Amino acid sequence: MHSRKWLSPWALFPVPSLLFGLLTGYAYGQTLPDFTQAQAVLELLRSCHDSKATTTAIDRVLSLPGTGLVVQQQNISRRVSVQQYREVLQAACAGKIADMKPAEPVVRAEKGVAGLTQDVGPSLVWGRDNIPLL
Repeated sequence: MHSRKWLSPWALFPVPSLLFGLLTGYAYGQTLPDFTQAQAVLELLRSCHDSKATTTAIDRVLSLPGTGLVVQQQNISRRVSVQQYREVLQAACAGKIADMKPAEPVVRAEKGVAGLTQDVGPSLVWGRDNIPLL
């Protein structure tokens, strides 16, 4: 015969505590997620898809703190400027990959251009062309 092994009642003790913590977390100063950046980029991609993108829409995306964080993150191992990011957004709006050169003659700047033209640009063009999936 097979013996049945029962789960100790203490094994489930952390579950209610975890659920209670998740449900009451907002009451203790946690804030709701900020979707401003994502919404602005999505609005820009929609307007690009409809050929109605404006310089103001691109400027709005570039002025948001999230874009600054993206550029800072890229600049950890690469060299990317906000102007280069602007060029990538403008080209993506037209359904193209930006044709750019490194701003400086250093390896980090070359890596930055490679990241913008091989990762960021194609992702934005894909988003522009696939709005219903976003």
